[in-house]
Amino acid sequence: MRVSIARLCRDLYGMDLRAADITDCDGCRIDGRLFVGCRDCDIRDCAMDRGLESCAFCEDYPCGLLEPHLADSPTSRTRLDALRAGR
Repeated sequence: MRVSIARLCRDLYGMDLRAADITDCDGCRIDGRLFVGCRDCDIRDCAMDRGLESCAFCEDYPCGLLEPHLADSPTSRTRLDALRAGR
């Protein structure tokens, strides 16, 4: 699975990752284990600056910063919409 994730990151985002770079993640809002591709994420920085658990709870959802990611990842939009709806 780590090989597949590394390949997707390369193909979708131009990231040069190896399978060994794919680590467990405790989520964007945690200072613990963080996915390597998220360390310099503008979306994560925005949510943290606003004190939000998730972009789903932002009054500006979905914003111009988030839209390009949602266009590439329909499942992300589905998950965020479900969070926003309180499911």
